[in-house]
Amino acid sequence: MTLLALREDRSRGRPPVERAVALGARLADPQPDPRWRVLLDPAGHPFCITTVAPRPELLQG
Repeated sequence: MTLLALREDRSRGRPPVERAVALGARLADPQPDPRWRVLLDPAGHPFCITTVAPRPELLQG
């Protein structure tokens, strides 16, 4: 499973989940956690999208 952490960009007109659905993804059922959305690509492979930013200390390498 792939997790995509995306910043919501209103300048593109749609939130990331809506854009993914418009490109052919579909929401999976069930949705296990409110912090991310599980979607399926057109081939049925799961992936996740979240707009929750990681804590800054996790980004320091």
